[in-house]
Amino acid sequence: MWEVFITVLPSYLNLDYFSLIRLATLIMSLSICVYLFSIKEKSFPTILLAFAFLGGTLFSLSMLFEHSSPYYWQPHNLKNLIRPFIQALGPSIAALSFLLFAYFLPHFKKTEKREFIVVIMFSVSANLATLGLTFYNFVILQRTQSNFQFELTYYRILTGSLGLQFLLIIFLLIRKTIRLSAGDPRPGLIKIIKPAGRNAKAVQALALVLLIPLAAVIAYVLRYFGILPPTPTIYLVDYVFLLFYFSSIVTYLYYTEENMTFQLKLVGGALSVMLAIIGIAAIIVGRSYERDYVNKNFVSNRSTIHFSLNHYRSYDIAQAPFRFDPDMGPKTAISYGEGTTAELKFAFPFFDHVYDKIYILSGPMIYLGEKNRENGWGGYHPQPVIAPIIMNLDPSSGGDIFLKSELEKATITWYEIPEFNRPSKNTIQLILYKNGSFDISYVKLNPDLINRSLKIDVVTTANISETVRGGRGSRGVSFAPRLIGIHPGGSDAALKPIRFMNDLPFSSTAPEAIFEAYDIEYYHYLHRRIAPLAILLIGSSIFILFFFPIFFKASLIKPLQLLYKGIEKANDGDLDVKISPRFNDEIGFLSRSFNQMLQSIKRAENNFRTLAENARDGIFIIYESGESIYVNKSASAITGFSNTELMKMSFNGLLRSDAFDSAIDQYSKDPEKKQLSKNYEAYLKVKNSSQVPVEVTVSGTVWHGKPARVVIVRDIRERKSNEEQARQQQQQLMKMDKLTSLGVLVAGVAHEINNPNQTILSNASFLVRACPMILSILGDYRDEHNDFLVAGIEYEEFRNSLSGLIGGIEDASNRIDGIVKGLKAYSRDDPGNLMTSLDVNDVIRTSIKLLENYIKKATGHFTLRLENDIPGVKGNAQKLEQVIINLTLNACQALTDSGQAISVHSSYNKKQNTAIIKVSDEGTGIPEEHMAKIKTPFFTTKRAQGGTGLGLHVSESIVGEHKGTISFDSLQGKGTVATISLPVEEGL
Repeated sequence: MWEVFITVLPSYLNLDYFSLIRLATLIMSLSICVYLFSIKEKSFPTILLAFAFLGGTLFSLSMLFEHSSPYYWQPHNLKNLIRPFIQALGPSIAALSFLLFAYFLPHFKKTEKREFIVVIMFSVSANLATLGLTFYNFVILQRTQSNFQFELTYYRILTGSLGLQFLLIIFLLIRKTIRLSAGDPRPGLIKIIKPAGRNAKAVQALALVLLIPLAAVIAYVLRYFGILPPTPTIYLVDYVFLLFYFSSIVTYLYYTEENMTFQLKLVGGALSVMLAIIGIAAIIVGRSYERDYVNKNFVSNRSTIHFSLNHYRSYDIAQAPFRFDPDMGPKTAISYGEGTTAELKFAFPFFDHVYDKIYILSGPMIYLGEKNRENGWGGYHPQPVIAPIIMNLDPSSGGDIFLKSELEKATITWYEIPEFNRPSKNTIQLILYKNGSFDISYVKLNPDLINRSLKIDVVTTANISETVRGGRGSRGVSFAPRLIGIHPGGSDAALKPIRFMNDLPFSSTAPEAIFEAYDIEYYHYLHRRIAPLAILLIGSSIFILFFFPIFFKASLIKPLQLLYKGIEKANDGDLDVKISPRFNDEIGFLSRSFNQMLQSIKRAENNFRTLAENARDGIFIIYESGESIYVNKSASAITGFSNTELMKMSFNGLLRSDAFDSAIDQYSKDPEKKQLSKNYEAYLKVKNSSQVPVEVTVSGTVWHGKPARVVIVRDIRERKSNEEQARQQQQQLMKMDKLTSLGVLVAGVAHEINNPNQTILSNASFLVRACPMILSILGDYRDEHNDFLVAGIEYEEFRNSLSGLIGGIEDASNRIDGIVKGLKAYSRDDPGNLMTSLDVNDVIRTSIKLLENYIKKATGHFTLRLENDIPGVKGNAQKLEQVIINLTLNACQALTDSGQAISVHSSYNKKQNTAIIKVSDEGTGIPEEHMAKIKTPFFTTKRAQGGTGLGLHVSESIVGEHKGTISFDSLQGKGTVATISLPVEEGL
């Protein structure tokens, strides 16, 4: 039979026992698809195979939704439109991918290019055509009319196209098997049966595997042509795909370049076995549940349900006293699966339309009006229908259908008609009244309530009438009663499910489809019992995919992985790898044998090659001609050239050093000398055309039986840089030590000068006091002896000059005393954080006084401008003097001639409550690129003149200790302004 199902409710899935097989197939295909796409380095055939399994996954997903949903009448359900596209798109992707796969495995043959283009264009066209038919059938055609016959034709075209493509794929693989065995003189048939060569065997194996889905496609074709019944077909298709998914991936990965781990085989095999076992168990258990099912809400015998038209243009429904008209009228000529049109003798109002004709089906069911579509109940465009109960009644096996048409009513009786292929007799009577009401009387119902149909085809037009009227292929399969209800027709009618045995009386307030669907309750019943198996299936799959490897990891997988990793490392040249056997079993024996093998290989290998790849120094092995025959990773890292580039270069062109070249000449003259007497520094060419300093050592070796040299190159750029930095720091430390010694020396010199200066000052004071007495005595002497000479000058001149001379001595001595005290204060030990209230002007004066002679030598235009009434600053006078001296010295050193000016200016910023000290010069200025670095320790542009690069850094630190700031404004060629901002004391 051609069984056509209703569209599905998308809110949840209702699982039956065949749903689990589809779920198992989906899990298998999805797992394989994810695995193939997760391979990091895939060959092109593997990519094509991944897309083929992606198509299979889409197909399995669509079939799961097709077979795991409750029947329902929602024609514009989005899933009802999307599912057919996925069901057509998935196999199309798989077929096209397998075609490409057949051409590119193991590699594409250019002589087949023209044929390849023709075949691929055929495949693309065929698949696009089927997708176009899908769009036409499920979107365009079904929105205007439901054409069941076209839909059957569509499915035949779809399966036929896929079958033809798979036949073509198998043919291409068989032909490639023969071609890959071209060197074999045996006949072609023998080459197919027993191919020669690994590639030929791989292609042959995959051709045999592809026979599996071809069997499924052929089964579908035979099913749609009514040759195969649905039950064997669904069994075959589901298990064929489950077998195909696993066998194809195992076969391909066995022969392909990609490695297939033992863990994958273990997991894949366990998963396949588990899915198959649970799938078979679901069918066995599901059949048992099906036999035990009892519909407790089925309409009872000898009952009448009355439908009366209400003012909402819908119906009030209620139980009525049982009544049956034994005068059934004449028989109708309706055989199994057929129908007939009958004229009424009155206009029968049904919902908001009036009809004078009805179409009676063997169902039992009637259309209101003439039959004008393929479908009655359901589909995209259902006709108005009254369904007393949709059963698969067979009038040809007994009973008759009667019609009595009167002026006030019409009576249709389905009398003593058995279900198809069942002995039970069933009698139902439908009476239509002129006022629009009608009665349905159930005289005798003996249905088999077990759902005997298999959901193998979900035809989206949902032509439920196609079954009850016995369309082509419908004989041979029976089904349980579907539903009771009425439908106003049209695709926009709302759905109102009720229970006729529990919800009456019922009043509808709008034109809507009012029905009770017995199969929904059946599938809810089955779903509740199958769902635990589905959970078990999913849980078992998760366990096998994720926890099964962990379970065997310690005893099986991990030892194999360790052995595998050891082999990989050995292949990469690491001969020091050693596998520690965990158990004294076969794997342990393999591990110990592997260790012994590596030791044998290691003894036969040149020892330094093992060390070379782990060395930090660059290692070159070169012949005497300079040809490089081996370079390690460090050599590549030092030079910037890749290993391939270095192998193409002559080592003699990379290294330059006169001393080294001379030593190499001596080494060449003495081949018995295994190593040069010392290390040599040289310059090695790097990729950016520059050179780097290296330290080179050369020793002799034998490489593949030829004399060679091992040149070890050590990159000493970092060492050279550290040495230069250490030298500079040492110089700075020496200068700082000199400055410290100079400070001590200045303090000592100041002390030594101070002692005789104090004597001079004391004597000068004495002479000042004695001068009047001396002059008085000398005056008396002059009076007695007239004028005389004193120290070669006349007395009068001496007397007039004496007081000034003695005063000059005293003033000079006081000045020496002031200078000495300033030097002692500047050079004495740091008083730490001792802070006192200071007058910034006093600090400036003291600093300038110490530099007075230095300033005079540097410029003839020095300006000292100090504002009065600047509040006191809390600070360390000695440290601030050091800052001002540093800035003033920098200003003096920046001048290029004495005509340029220097000024020191103090002021008070009332707004910011800070004392401002500015040291300005008209010197060379600071270049813009140096501005960011002038405070960096040891940065100086006057290193040749003795600069240390510490002055401004120390000055900034001192100002920071005083919570102030120091900034610089400079214009190159115009001069620099250094500004010190110090916070004044609060309350002053």
